Amino acid sequence: MSDRWYRTGVFEPAEVHQATGIVTVQLGVSCREALALLRDYASHSHRELIEVACDVLARQLQVPGPQGPA
Repeated sequence: MSDRWYRTGVFEPAEVHQATGIVTVQLGVSCREALALLRDYASHSHRELIEVACDVLARQLQVPGPQGPA
């Protein structure tokens, strides 16, 4: 199996997909960029991606855009 599926987020939990959609709308970025922003935020804050996604879904976190806070 190609690693393309992993990189595109196919194996991510539903919460991550939903949070990706929220970030896409909030920041006006592509789904690919939104997922990358979520992953970057999780990495830089030393948290699991699912934790960050759940905070986005609960409206407790707004992921900063590529140029900083939105």
